[in-house]
Amino acid sequence: MPAELVCCLAPIGSDSPNRNAGDLSRPGLDFGRSGVIMLGRFLCALLLVVIIAITGTRLEKQNRELSRQISLQHRRAQVLKREYAQVRLRAQRLGAPARILDRVESTDSPPAELKPGSSR
Repeated sequence: MPAELVCCLAPIGSDSPNRNAGDLSRPGLDFGRSGVIMLGRFLCALLLVVIIAITGTRLEKQNRELSRQISLQHRRAQVLKREYAQVRLRAQRLGAPARILDRVESTDSPPAELKPGSSR
């Protein structure tokens, strides 16, 4: 068995051959070089997961904001279309008397809607 493994498997009260007299660390906490590397890998993986989660959260927030802006623009476009239709209808109604007068003046007989006795 390797000496590192023997040190980690030794009971707490026993003296391991690899310990110095001034070393106060517990035998179960002696990771060795491979343990430090594994700990570093674990911390890097954990950091990577946290970065991915934060990035995903930011992207979701940005996506929600963009969809809110798009729906707001759709609503504004609908309102503008409705207002355009109302203004166009009003312009047609205001322009109608002038067109009727132009037709009356250009022809000898009045239009059908202005003839007496027409049912309208």
